[in-house]
Amino acid sequence: MNELNQSTYLNPAFISTYEQSYGIPGLSNTLAFQFTGFSLGNITDAISSQGFFNFTNFYNSINSGIGIKLFTQSDLFHISRQFGHYQIGLHMSVRSNTETYFSKDFVGFIAKGNDLYAGQDVSFSGTKIQSTTYIETGVSVAREFEKFTIGARFKLLNGITDITTNSLDVHYLTASNSFDQSTVTLSGSINSSGLPDPNHQDTVNGRVNTDTVFSPNNIKPLSNLGFAIDLGATYNVTPRLKIAASAIDLGFINWNNKTYNYNINNVTINFPGLNTLQLKDSAAKQQFVDSLKNLVKTNTNRNSYSTMLPSRFILSADYNLSLRDRVGALFQLQYFMNTFYPSFAFSYSRKIGTNWRITSNYAIYNNSFTNIGLGTSVKFGAFQFYVMQDDILFYFIPSTMRTLYLRFGCNLVWGERRTRVRI
Repeated sequence: MNELNQSTYLNPAFISTYEQSYGIPGLSNTLAFQFTGFSLGNITDAISSQGFFNFTNFYNSINSGIGIKLFTQSDLFHISRQFGHYQIGLHMSVRSNTETYFSKDFVGFIAKGNDLYAGQDVSFSGTKIQSTTYIETGVSVAREFEKFTIGARFKLLNGITDITTNSLDVHYLTASNSFDQSTVTLSGSINSSGLPDPNHQDTVNGRVNTDTVFSPNNIKPLSNLGFAIDLGATYNVTPRLKIAASAIDLGFINWNNKTYNYNINNVTINFPGLNTLQLKDSAAKQQFVDSLKNLVKTNTNRNSYSTMLPSRFILSADYNLSLRDRVGALFQLQYFMNTFYPSFAFSYSRKIGTNWRITSNYAIYNNSFTNIGLGTSVKFGAFQFYVMQDDILFYFIPSTMRTLYLRFGCNLVWGERRTRVRI
């Protein structure tokens, strides 16, 4: 949908259909989330008629570990103008990326306890958590030549909050005999910025310890600086066929504000179990819990650290069937937390009248083959409204839903450019 300035977020070399585009603050938003290893049907099937979630039934229905990804973006504003063969843009948006992943053994431990793994040394490694919120300010430049364009966007990043795990590894050895002790081995680290520190006491000398509570005053984006770049190019193979390539979000954020580093260096705990006194006497039980906390107490530092953005690499091709009809194909590879996520998409769009375009697509992503999307953009005067959503079958067959992508917004546009397509 290259009539939208937002298409340049996927490739800074895309030249907008309109000579001027302005974003209305707060009215352009994106929401996307993804289930890995399960679908919405696995969740709904595990809910009983009484409304309770049966974790055991959920565990029995999955074949691998589970993950949840969430992405949100709210555009504060954008400005895009063309000067001869150049397109210059400026934008600012608030973004949030969250990804969590848990191994199937970990889910089984929560669902059925350690009895499921009697006599086994079970590893819960692979557990990952990364959640980052930041403000992005970007300046883009695109240069149009006879048959190709090149573009780049340089972005200043201001981190708001972050929590990131590094090499978390948990081993739980359950003895075959229930009277023998179990052994837990822990290692790894967790970094956070702008968030409370749960390791400290709630009160210090009778006063609330501000490190243990969240306060908006702790949000200092200017203290967490980062940089990123988007690169892109397009090439008109023929008057009808255009191919494009881009690399998006190549960058990092360096976290300095209210940072905490929790390190667990190969801690081993022998767990003999609770005796009758500890079960019946609250003081004895609390003493036992406190002793466990002391065993797993982390080494906490206040060092700065860096995180990488979830980079994306995109190849696409568009073919104009006519002045109004266009088909396209796209391949995307997203790299995040040491994992590549590939996707494929095929699209068709039709322009109706002079100011209305509809589009449809079919995508293969996240082991899901039922992703059918629809989108539309319409212009009334200078106001351009748009909405698009992936996996519209969610409304008819919600149980198959693994990925949902929704983008909607409003722009102010002027000066439609003449198409270069010759039929």
